[in-house]
Amino acid sequence: MKKIGFYLDTTVISHLYAPEKMQETLALWDDIIAGNYEIVLSSVVFDEIDRCYQPKRDIMYEYVNRIEFKNTKINSTIREI
Repeated sequence: MKKIGFYLDTTVISHLYAPEKMQETLALWDDIIAGNYEIVLSSVVFDEIDRCYQPKRDIMYEYVNRIEFKNTKINSTIREI
């Protein structure tokens, strides 16, 4: 069975740090860690994380480092998103 794929933008990762959105996002993150989804990130996500203040930046990278993901090149579709 093919996994559902998601392109995650920085907002989703940021919600792991936002108390009002954290519970739902952590549930999704647990499913991602379990390998239930194919995740795609781009350099845009990493550029935006790099611009975050500390300690948020380190926390976001800790979450990203827990998952498997594919890097994608920036194209017109990603720019539209």
